[in-house]
This record gives sequence, structure tokens and C-alpha cells, in this order.
Amino acid sequence: MQVSPLASILEDHRDLIPHIDPTLFANKATLLFKVPVDFPDDIILEVEETLDLQTWNAIASKNGSADWFFQFPSVVILDAVVGGYQGVGVTSTNTLQPQPGYYRLKVRTQGASVVVLEDAAPESLQLDPFKLREVRVEGQTLLADVSYSGGCADHGFQLYISPATFEESSPVQASLWLQHEDNDDPCDAIVSDTIHFDLAPVLDLHRELYGRDDEIILHVYGFFDGEPDGEVVVRYVP
Repeated sequence: MQVSPLASILEDHRDLIPHIDPTLFANKATLLFKVPVDFPDDIILEVEETLDLQTWNAIASKNGSADWFFQFPSVVILDAVVGGYQGVGVTSTNTLQPQPGYYRLKVRTQGASVVVLEDAAPESLQLDPFKLREVRVEGQTLLADVSYSGGCADHGFQLYISPATFEESSPVQASLWLQHEDNDDPCDAIVSDTIHFDLAPVLDLHRELYGRDDEIILHVYGFFDGEPDGEVVVRYVP
């Protein structure tokens, strides 16, 4: 997850999470919460729910100044703007859980973080555990499907190419290490997410060393304790 320049607003959003509690509106179950009216287009707000207290799923999202988008048939109710915030009510055809704590407001950035060139021992890049489930490349973006324990704090991911060079073969190969920072999240719900990374630094390094664009085999590693294992191998064709 990229670090947003809206640090103060992100802190405010954490305070909004307790407001996402079910209530009744026009005899229908409704989620009520408040969101800032103005925020940059690269910020995405998502209302998420968990049906089993483990796996979170996005049920509604708002990208920049665009309208709210919902994953299921629903009605959105907007209150008047007060102090830069607007009350939002989401009424769904789905059955909403009656207990507080089943819903949260997640803040993330839309843009992709860039891969970092690094010459470091792989074990020194390990922070907090997570599961790397799948990796794919779309254009110049690497997408990593991950899951981790949390649900009450923002989590950060960074992708390193280390060593900052290529293993000679045909095609050449590179080792990438995905790092996870849980920011001391005290919760233990299983959160699933897809993290985006811009491969431009990898392509630029290849051009610098070889003077051309060619296929690169990427070995992407998740968290490990001891010896690196369980890498996911993908091909990147510029």
C-alpha cells in the first residue's frame, strides 16, 4: 500500500470505523457512517464486511470524487455535508449482521508502489508474516494476492529486487522479495488483498545492463522464517 499524502485524513478515517454499525432505516437494515466529501482520485474508500469474523469482503467503494459503487443491489442515502464530512447510509437487499464490529471502512491508494532496487540479505527484508497466494503481471504492473492477520490497522507492503541485478540465463532472472508491515495490528481476522507494484525500475535496470527490452523471469518470494521457499515464478515481457 502506498503512503498517502493525506496522512492526517487517514488518521481521521480510523476514528470513523466505530460508526459503521447496523441500524434500521425505512424498515431495512442500513449501515451508517461518515466520509470526507473531498479527497484525491488516488484514494479509495471501501466499506467491508465479514460474515465469519475471519474473511473481509468489500461491499461498497468510492473512488475519488466518483459515485459510490456497490457489489450488490443497494440504496445509498446521503446526508447534508457538515464540517467537510457527509453521512452515508447503505441499505442492502442482503442480510446485514446486527452486531457492531462486522463492518469497517478501509482506506487504500489506487496507484502502484514502485519496486525498490536493493542489495540486502533476504532475511533482513522480513518483517511481519503473511501468505503470498498468487502473482501475475498485467502490462508493467505486478499484482500480488496476499492474505494476513489483522483488520484494525493499515498494513503496508513493499517489493524489493535483491540483489539489484539479474541472474544470467536465457531469459535472465531476478529475485523479488515482498515485505509486510502490520503496524502492530491487534486484530486477527484473515484479510485478503491484492497489492500492485510498478515494474518500471526492473525494466530500467534491464535496459541499463543490456541495452534492450527482453523477457525477464521473476521469482517472487513471500514471508519466510529460516530459508527462502515457496516462491511464485512469473514471466515479464516488456
